[in-house]
Amino acid sequence: MTVRQQGNQVNETVYGDRTFEQTLSLENGGDEVRIDLVGDTPAVENHTYDPRETYVLWDLVSVTGSSESTLNTSTVHHYTNDSREARNAIDNATMAVNGSGNQDAQDQLNRSVEAYNGGQFDLAIDTAQDAQNTAEQAEQSQQQTQTLIYAAIALVVLAIIGGGVYYWRANQDEPTKLQ
Repeated sequence: MTVRQQGNQVNETVYGDRTFEQTLSLENGGDEVRIDLVGDTPAVENHTYDPRETYVLWDLVSVTGSSESTLNTSTVHHYTNDSREARNAIDNATMAVNGSGNQDAQDQLNRSVEAYNGGQFDLAIDTAQDAQNTAEQAEQSQQQTQTLIYAAIALVVLAIIGGGVYYWRANQDEPTKLQ
């Protein structure tokens, strides 16, 4: 941590891997504090899809007398490359499943989340892709069914109109040879 007065370094302290406190007052001449954080991300202890895995990167607190107030807190999403890929696959599948309303797709999505929570990311990706495919096929099937229903309704309407015209023409008083 570096304390500066009008851009010039007044004090610098390296604290290492720990929480630290730095007193700032008019006597030490600082008007700016710069904190450089360097370190390694801690290992993920437990993978959870919801809520996301997070850790607190920093928590800056100002203490004046007996009053304490948080200046800034930064929480970071905690992931590995495999967990990020699995989360993205589940997110994509969720959008497709929510739009389809298909229960089989929802069940596959739930299995994918369970696999993610268990740290089985390859399985989570595969089942998420299966859920997405099932949802897309169900939606396509629903669209085809809807198109067929519209076509059947159109045929019924045409048959009614055709029958009405035939009936009307058949009942017109046209002169016949017998009259």
